[in-house]
Amino acid sequence: MATVETNTVTLTINGREITVPKGFSVVEAAAEAGLEIPVFCYEPRLGAGIGACRMCLCEIEGIPKLQTACTTPAADGMVVDSHSARAREGQDAVLEFLLLNHPLDCPVCDKGGECPLQDLTFRYGPGVTRMTLPKRTHDKPIPVSPLITLDRERCILCWRCTRFSEEVSGDMQLVAEHRGANSIITTFEGRPYTNEFSGNVTELCPVGALTSSPYRFLARPWEIQNIPTVCGACAIGCNTSATIREDRVTRVLSRNHPEVDEGWLCDKGRYAFGHLRSPERVTRNLIRGGRGLEAVSTTDVLDHVADRLRATVERFGPGSVAVLASGEQTNEEAHAWARLLDEALGGGVGVCGPEGGSWWSDLEPYAASISDLAGAGTIVVAGDADLGHRAPVLELWIRKAVGNGAGVFTVGPGATRLDTLRGATHVSAAPGTAHTALLEAAGGDGAPADALRGENAVLIWSGPMRSEVASVLAHVAHTSGCRVLRTPRAANEIGIAAAGLGTASPEAALELAESGTIKALVLLGADPVGDWHAGERWRNALARCFFALQVTGFQNDSSGWVTTIVPESQILEKDGTLVNLEGRVQRLRAAAKAPAGVSDGYAWAAELGSRLGVELPHDPPAAFADLAERRPAFAGLSWSGIGERAPLGERAPVGDAPAAPQVAPAAVPQTVVVGYRELMSGAAVDHTEALHFQRRRGIEIAYADAEALGVATGDRIQVTHDGHAVTGPALVQRGLRPGVVRLAARVPHVGPGAVAAVPAEAEDA
Repeated sequence: MATVETNTVTLTINGREITVPKGFSVVEAAAEAGLEIPVFCYEPRLGAGIGACRMCLCEIEGIPKLQTACTTPAADGMVVDSHSARAREGQDAVLEFLLLNHPLDCPVCDKGGECPLQDLTFRYGPGVTRMTLPKRTHDKPIPVSPLITLDRERCILCWRCTRFSEEVSGDMQLVAEHRGANSIITTFEGRPYTNEFSGNVTELCPVGALTSSPYRFLARPWEIQNIPTVCGACAIGCNTSATIREDRVTRVLSRNHPEVDEGWLCDKGRYAFGHLRSPERVTRNLIRGGRGLEAVSTTDVLDHVADRLRATVERFGPGSVAVLASGEQTNEEAHAWARLLDEALGGGVGVCGPEGGSWWSDLEPYAASISDLAGAGTIVVAGDADLGHRAPVLELWIRKAVGNGAGVFTVGPGATRLDTLRGATHVSAAPGTAHTALLEAAGGDGAPADALRGENAVLIWSGPMRSEVASVLAHVAHTSGCRVLRTPRAANEIGIAAAGLGTASPEAALELAESGTIKALVLLGADPVGDWHAGERWRNALARCFFALQVTGFQNDSSGWVTTIVPESQILEKDGTLVNLEGRVQRLRAAAKAPAGVSDGYAWAAELGSRLGVELPHDPPAAFADLAERRPAFAGLSWSGIGERAPLGERAPVGDAPAAPQVAPAAVPQTVVVGYRELMSGAAVDHTEALHFQRRRGIEIAYADAEALGVATGDRIQVTHDGHAVTGPALVQRGLRPGVVRLAARVPHVGPGAVAAVPAEAEDA
């Protein structure tokens, strides 16, 4: 009789019979059943076990020697005992060996109280030591980077950090030197560890070898509180825990949401909280008078703002007020301002972010989830921006998908880190034409077309969203059957638009302001003069306004042209909800108190509403209930139902096929300058000095163009574009499309320019 092939195996661990999928290791099978087998080197996010620490030694019936559970595949009929006398003897011996040279400095170690080595020694290790030899020591502390400190004598050589560097982030910067007992962890050629995900190794380290420099010696576990919240550094919405000591944020840890971030966190999300206590932060209400900006009370500024907004509408008519949001406000704040515009200010104009958030909703029926990347057969990343700058953790998801066999196609100017992935295919497209290349591919044959029509295909758009781009992506998704993953620039662009505030484009609002239709501008965290396109025109518009209010955490280029400044509470100081790039509504919890003089953003808007005759709910939970009742995108959601593991709601149904977009061929100049907004930018990074070393240096230039200019990497070049001249070291990229020059810019830009070699003494921009 033929046997039936099954995809599961049944084994016995510590007397309990367990059935698990075929391919599981013994330690994974035990974890599935809730049984503990002690481990140090094993970490499921790093892939299969490697048996480096030997801590998971267990006794398997029929095998004479103890086996490592993390490397032993579970098999039918296997009988495993991880708590037998032999197994415990082996585990005790491993711990005794690991502690042979490990310092007994737990009281001063930053890992003390949160240390797996402490915990497992207590549960499995010997009660006393037999060793009287002096312990090995090393020079300490060693600064791996401005963010990470290494104490080598604590290292147990579990290889978690080097495996993360090699297999997860792919930077290959953390390495092991020497061999055997002389092995040490170090960086490649002793250079600083500069990968944007470097801070993850401090959480992966099971001992106090790699620790966070900003948190060093600041707190102990018994005097802190960890507040579950969400990161607002980008639109992914990574789940985090903010560590609080004496009402101050002292560190930020990842809080594994397997469908969003898998426990990884970029360094901006992990370390950019230093700005909360910056001395340059705005903490007073300011009204411009005869002697410049003068401080006033919160009551006075609320009365003043209400009076000016009311006077604007009475004098210039309905629709004369515009609210420009940065995209980092909560849904509740956006809803409050949307109601103020509609009910008190005659239906003014709302804008979300410098790119405008309104067109992202056009792709809602085709939206992919982040976790779709794990099972994707093909992933197409298109656009001018490096995905690592717009949605960094997506890069880690893509690397994992490649390891699982997914194919990757990139469409754009080239020379991104994704182009170097194993088996990646690059389709060269001039800046500003990636959507056109997608449209051509969707209707043709070949690698890009097959990729879009492939099984479980996911298309990621990495760049600004415009009406033309949205129509192309919707058409491509409908005709090919792929799903689209959106990447807004700001954390909550999708949520703010869904809450009714981001209804207009920045260009439309600017034209209305220049024509005199808009006479009052409210800037919610926005800096249109310094951060948005046409900054000079925005400056002139602000100067001509009857009233200009800025709600901000730091003064910026727009501050000199407004009449009133109100301090803004920051992400870690707010209660509310955010919507990430996949459309998941997540809870934001106030982890720290705002400085004296800084009001909560929603509470301030509600107080303003009472002065304008609009009764808004008194707190964020009530505001969310009102939002869910009034806005279809939030219908059926409740404040308590979101919880700490926010579920992803149902997708909008796919309707009729969108009309085929008509895209006029764009004229491509001989030299195109791409100015991108890098990840390590913005007010939070500007006021967190420890992150400045992570900024990417250099002006990227194609190899052919560098040869024509006679320059090599490190030589100084000058780029002229959009009326600006930037000088800096050249970074020659063989994968970059000829004619393209790419550099970090405060205001993203794609347009014609010129590049030239300059003398070495020229000054950097």
